[in-house]
Amino acid sequence: MADVERLSRLEFRPWPHADPVPWPYLIDILEQRQILEIAKVQVQLHKEVLQAQLKAAELVEKAIGGVR
Repeated sequence: MADVERLSRLEFRPWPHADPVPWPYLIDILEQRQILEIAKVQVQLHKEVLQAQLKAAELVEKAIGGVR
């Protein structure tokens, strides 16, 4: 196996790979109100992750003396 292949297997992937959810099944058993609440939670989670990543980027930028 070439070194490039080995390195590609260790490539950093920042987004987690979740298990598939049986969405048609959930849609069939949940009410629309519940589905909307789940969507709101997912959007809030995404926003908070992005805010944390932005804060980390700002701290790194500060640590290296700013980007010019």
